[in-house]
Amino acid sequence: MQENEDHCDEAIALLMSYPLFQPPHFIAEVAAVLARKKPIEADQDLADLLEVEMAIADEPTIYQQAIRLSIDLNHPILNTL
Repeated sequence: MQENEDHCDEAIALLMSYPLFQPPHFIAEVAAVLARKKPIEADQDLADLLEVEMAIADEPTIYQQAIRLSIDLNHPILNTL
């Protein structure tokens, strides 16, 4: 998020007001995008993300649901996670 974007403060407040959950591969996926799209800022942007408190959601039922969504939607499983 750019500091000069409209409603940046509101977006951060909203982000911090709810518990966040991530699949186990989330940080790797974000790091890959940052390296590709924002190589100069990637290290700092990743460091900022790592400061956000998020629980890892890796219960077996999450993978079962991801498989069902992947099949039903004909979509890659990493995206359905």
